Amino acid sequence: MHVEILARNVPLTPLLRDLVERRVRFALARFANRVQEVRVRLDDLNGPRGGLDMRCHMTARLRSGDPIDAEVTDLQIEPAICRCTERLARRVRDARATRIVLRRRRRAKPPVPAPAE
Repeated sequence: MHVEILARNVPLTPLLRDLVERRVRFALARFANRVQEVRVRLDDLNGPRGGLDMRCHMTARLRSGDPIDAEVTDLQIEPAICRCTERLARRVRDARATRIVLRRRRRAKPPVPAPAE
């Protein structure tokens, strides 16, 4: 699984880069064979003005080609990263569960009609 990190108006220190990679790999470890790459965007929406303005946006591209997005805005970037990885993992899990249900429905044989008398 490839992790790409882009930062805009947020200093991307080695510690922050390590935090993002560790959180993404930990949260998506059980889906590693299904997730091809994860793109992480870190933004400071208001710049130096402060406020609820640190955004983390993640997009996971599955091997099937489907993209799954998650986004969180918070006061600080670290909690935004942590919450966003949890949200992304839930969405990947739910997408997988949906695919399994649809596959089972397609495999199910239609009921045999009762013989007419």
